[in-house]
Amino acid sequence: MYEKAYELSNAILESDVYKRFINARDNLKKHEDLCAKANEYRHKNFMIQNSTSHNRVDELRELENEYRDILRNTIVREYLNAELLLCRTIQKINEIIVDGLDMDIDF
Repeated sequence: MYEKAYELSNAILESDVYKRFINARDNLKKHEDLCAKANEYRHKNFMIQNSTSHNRVDELRELENEYRDILRNTIVREYLNAELLLCRTIQKINEIIVDGLDMDIDF
């Protein structure tokens, strides 16, 4: 089982999705100030997404307005899009694994 997990990890590392993410990340890191702002945005976005606030939609809207200029930057946009695609790919892989298991968690 663990050997298959390592094979899956290596397959992800060799995938176009992961390579796109690495290229976008490396490109962003060449621009120190841009990278710092993008990471600020990502951190704040993460905190809002994982909060228990009832105003998350409004908070996310405010965050996007606050970082509007940085989000329009093609380097940042490519990085965020590549990151999202990688996260969705990993989520889908996880769903496939979990959906195949009978863990009796239908509550």
